Amino acid sequence: MSLKFKHALFAVGGFLLAFGSVFAFFNSAVSIGGSDLVESFSYGFTSIFFALFAGVLIGVGLTLITSGLVLGLRGNYTQVVMTFLLSILSTLIAIAAIAEAASSTFPTMVLFFACMAASGAFMAATVALILADTVKGYISKRN
Repeated sequence: MSLKFKHALFAVGGFLLAFGSVFAFFNSAVSIGGSDLVESFSYGFTSIFFALFAGVLIGVGLTLITSGLVLGLRGNYTQVVMTFLLSILSTLIAIAAIAEAASSTFPTMVLFFACMAASGAFMAATVALILADTVKGYISKRN
């Protein structure tokens, strides 16, 4: 089996997805140590940062895996449209995850950050695909 760029995307994406999921799972069971106001406030900040860390890992890992699948599609135009639509879909899922702020929990915050990271990564993939097509067209015209 020859190694390809898609295989590297799958491997790195799977590792990031697994690491972020395990990190989120272990930190979701942490309870507030005391009932003091300062400790509760500190726990809120800590849980948000843990959710951000785990969510970004999950979102970028999912984007790498999905981008590897999108690269299998025929035609650069189809790849660009698919990554752009996945970016919009990720943004809509992130908005839906925290639509009701009063019922936000640690898993919904992880979902929010994962979808926002995935949305940004899909948009970066869209720009990279457009630039690759533009450079390829420029080089073919120059030769």
